[in-house]
Amino acid sequence: MSQSVALSPSRHYGKRWLKVADYLFAEHDTLVPVVGEELPHVLANMPMGFYKKDDGGFELVAIMSLEPGRNLFVHPEGHWVGGYKPAAYRGYPFQLRREAGTERYVLCFDEASGLLLNESVGDGEPFFDAEGELAPLVKQVLDFLTQRERQRKITQRAVDMLAGQALIVPWEINVPQECEDHTRAVDRVYRINEKALSSLGEKRVGNLTNRQCAVYCLRSAFFPTPNSRIGPTLSPACRFEA
Repeated sequence: MSQSVALSPSRHYGKRWLKVADYLFAEHDTLVPVVGEELPHVLANMPMGFYKKDDGGFELVAIMSLEPGRNLFVHPEGHWVGGYKPAAYRGYPFQLRREAGTERYVLCFDEASGLLLNESVGDGEPFFDAEGELAPLVKQVLDFLTQRERQRKITQRAVDMLAGQALIVPWEINVPQECEDHTRAVDRVYRINEKALSSLGEKRVGNLTNRQCAVYCLRSAFFPTPNSRIGPTLSPACRFEA
């Protein structure tokens, strides 16, 4: 179980942390959230869909497995066996957490990860420098997580727009069961209704029709160009790894 604690000089100054050596922390994940700028990489390596959350909203996800509690992209010994590692995993054991009731985010560290060192010297990386400021590598992690959160919001707006146009529908997936003569339905995984997308009416939203709005959201959030004003390009989120 994770123990995410806000990073602070009073708690973490003089301590160090280790980089992730394996992906066993994700071995039970069947879905992982992704952001639009990852799509060219994700689509080449794993299926994608939408997860229906408890509040009724939808989240864009990569599908790691259809078998509960098993991530097919994590080898039993912990190494990653897929070609692309989703950005949601590459900031670990750090994460951004939003303060309740505000738009402020706090950089946190999973102290139950086994990657926290209480020594001020030796192996690992420092959290803070001698002046009590974030160490350079931790700053890089913060920049990466901040950019990913920005892209998550952009992606979520596009997903909400698609849901508002009734373009997200249940994905009827039935998984054969071993040694049993029946199948198991996969719950809460949804997909784009391509027929509905192609047949959207011509009701206008501003200067665009419904269909143009949907296609624009898909293209802008999920396939940004280098000159896009919506957000940054692929490079930082697709290369960085803590």
